[in-house]
Amino acid sequence: NMEIYNDILHKKASDVRAISTRTAQLFWEISRVSTLQKKCDQELQETRAMYQTVINELIQEDVMVIAYDHRIIDINESMLKKLGRSRDEVIGRPCYEITHHRDMPCSGDNHPCPLIETMRTEKPSQTTHIHQDKDHREIYYSISTYPLIENDEVIGAIEISRDITRDINMQKVMMQQEKLASIGRLSAGVAHEINNP
Repeated sequence: NMEIYNDILHKKASDVRAISTRTAQLFWEISRVSTLQKKCDQELQETRAMYQTVINELIQEDVMVIAYDHRIIDINESMLKKLGRSRDEVIGRPCYEITHHRDMPCSGDNHPCPLIETMRTEKPSQTTHIHQDKDHREIYYSISTYPLIENDEVIGAIEISRDITRDINMQKVMMQQEKLASIGRLSAGVAHEINNP
């Protein structure tokens, strides 16, 4: 009641402080907002720390977070080392420029873009690509993209790449050995027929 409050103001001693209910509520709300802000900041820091731990330590493959327009939003340390680049050189640049040294997105049946497929279908996509490392050697990658959804709309994707160069090279060696074994069997058969017509 403002009449009671004004009466208290007139009768109180000069060294006694008095504030109205509205002022007290305002301070209470400011205090509450400040506490909520601190709590949100702390939760955000914890979430960021957990995110950094997941992409840099728990996931052993190369990870990029890519926006719908092919711009790299984030990248893990493992991939930066393989590319021989710093985070500042990569963030904000198109993924095809960084991983393929191209000036346009991947396309075609032999080199499909998994980001485009994920954006189109709003579902995970998987493909195999040939990238180049910092020394321009070919590296075979199995690439999977997973949609990032915000407000029921795909805004980008998380791309997880696994180096399968060793597996591919092993398959090539095995195929070469099979060819040589087939040639050996054919030669032995021909020699046998020549010796024993």
